[in-house]
Amino acid sequence: MSSADANPSAPANTASPGLFVRLWRLAFPPPALPRDSDALRIGILGAASIAPMSLITPARHVPGILVASVAARSHERAKQFAVKHGIPTTHASYDELINDPSIDAIYNPLPNSLHYEWTMKAIQAGKHVLLEKPATSNADEAERLVAAAKTKGVVLLEAFHYRFHPAMLRVLDIVHSGELGELRRIECRAVAPNVFNADDIRFNLGLAGGACMDIGSYALNAIRAVVGGIVPERVHEATAELVAPDVDHTMHFTLDFDDGVTAVGEASLNCSWFNMISSLRVIGSQKELCLRNYILPTIWHSIVVQELPGGKKRTEKHYGDGSTTYAYMLHHFVALCRGETDDYVVTHDDTVGNMRTMDMVYQAAGLSVRGPPTPNA
Repeated sequence: MSSADANPSAPANTASPGLFVRLWRLAFPPPALPRDSDALRIGILGAASIAPMSLITPARHVPGILVASVAARSHERAKQFAVKHGIPTTHASYDELINDPSIDAIYNPLPNSLHYEWTMKAIQAGKHVLLEKPATSNADEAERLVAAAKTKGVVLLEAFHYRFHPAMLRVLDIVHSGELGELRRIECRAVAPNVFNADDIRFNLGLAGGACMDIGSYALNAIRAVVGGIVPERVHEATAELVAPDVDHTMHFTLDFDDGVTAVGEASLNCSWFNMISSLRVIGSQKELCLRNYILPTIWHSIVVQELPGGKKRTEKHYGDGSTTYAYMLHHFVALCRGETDDYVVTHDDTVGNMRTMDMVYQAAGLSVRGPPTPNA
């Protein structure tokens, strides 16, 4: 999908709203739009803190989807979450939600180690699944989910929301047009400030935790999107800074691709507040491009393209209709489920390839690949 035809079910864009309007909408979302008569009924697994930002709030402005129910570890917790967020019904268990015939799709934002089990159950029940990143604990689990989704004929979409925003679509248009010349080097940061305690679930090895598994999945995905979705030939180097045995709060890595491209990445949940901008830099033989704030471009971003060496530069900004990355993704998820498009943007091969690369990085850093050993391995 290119930036010119993003989100087939989204309203046509006229003019992009300014910074103040974008921030105002984030702080004070406008009233919900009426639902389509055939709106996709989606249920949430778990009362996850990310769900309001990633699904509940943006869904109010996507007529094709309705957040219909939630299930949590306890029914009482689900009821409290539903009341707080205006969800009409609850279910007493994950299984009950998944097996409800009135539910069309499942959103799975559970801890990483639970992605495989509950997504597989949803797929086997014939539900479409919007699956939080990282898709699974490891590549073998991702391969099995993808195979099951294809067999059942349901949509399985990994929720790399930034990939659906006009800014990232424009960057990939530029890169793949050949404007930069022959690709030489990619530099990518995915960072967040050190606001997480050592006992946060993001650092729980039993829940497939670690900074690279969490925010680092963005860096790996962005790098691989630039080179066309391939898996690196090898991890040249990976160095982890640990918050607990076998668990990284920061990961530095260098990837070598078989076409001669080198990618240098940083993933950190322990970043200084003064150096917390996630960025993607692509260097070609003729020009280089830098996209600042690629993970949350709705707030602000800049795309700078410069001739090499040190020549003319131009700056672009692409906000579309000002929707959040999550709203853009939901429009596309609905279109996939309705059969209005077959362009996943984040393809099944991309999902498996990202987890394969993740496994390679952890192995190169001398840390464990996440998840239980593969059966019969």
